[in-house]
Amino acid sequence: IPNVSASLGNHFLYVSIQTIDEIDHTNVFVLPTGHYNTSVLIETFNHLFSQQKHSPFLFLDMTLDPLNSGKIVLSIDESRPEYSQQIKTVSLDFTMNQNGLPDKSDFFSKMGRMLGFTRKKYSGKIAYVSDIIMNPYVCIPYFYLAIEDLQNRSPRCFEPAFSQVTTPQSILARIVPQN
Repeated sequence: IPNVSASLGNHFLYVSIQTIDEIDHTNVFVLPTGHYNTSVLIETFNHLFSQQKHSPFLFLDMTLDPLNSGKIVLSIDESRPEYSQQIKTVSLDFTMNQNGLPDKSDFFSKMGRMLGFTRKKYSGKIAYVSDIIMNPYVCIPYFYLAIEDLQNRSPRCFEPAFSQVTTPQSILARIVPQN
């Protein structure tokens, strides 16, 4: 079951970088549809950053918090200071869509929330630590296991909370994905 996809609207990260000579660079990093756990999500973003030749995005680095808090750290890789020191600020904007236009969809279902960022915008710094623990399954908190036996002799195990939501009577379990 993919927890990152275009249909969920959580498959991209909008980042802008301002250099010391006041030039703004923006980029949208798009993830392929798939199932991502914490380590795969971080590795995929770092791979996307590393492919940004001749741009300041090459120096972005995403890691888990070294204090083992489970939070994400997005920072500038300082291994080549002659280039990385040219970066003035990094900004994250979770109100934008994949095309860089204002998005009206729910912020809580986007990549920022999956990474643990709870505000809609972050700017003015070159490093950010997420506000809460990363949860790659925030868009899919659980799924149902249903087996249709074609007998329909059992009562409903799970009643829907809203009348607009339909669920089959054959649901056996509600399964919560684990990290």
